[in-house]
Amino acid sequence: MTAYEFFKDFAGPIATVTAAGVAVFVTLKLGRRQAAAAERQSETARNKLMADIFDRRFSAYEAAMKTSEVALFEDSDQRLSNPDFHKSAYAAL
Repeated sequence: MTAYEFFKDFAGPIATVTAAGVAVFVTLKLGRRQAAAAERQSETARNKLMADIFDRRFSAYEAAMKTSEVALFEDSDQRLSNPDFHKSAYAAL
């Protein structure tokens, strides 16, 4: 049996197995890239969530500090008796 006869008889199965192997390789490569992209997106979303939570906490801290500054250090007799001041201060907190 010569090489020509061998490849003539088995060309179809060899091509099928080779194509399947290439398809598996490409699928694995693309899957790994998609997994890496999903991991980066997850990290980005986690960082954004932490930044948003920090911004909310910091705005509440600023509102509390501003309210206490007005109440403690400014001429606040009129402001403390004003119900609009209390409403805006509680709304900020």
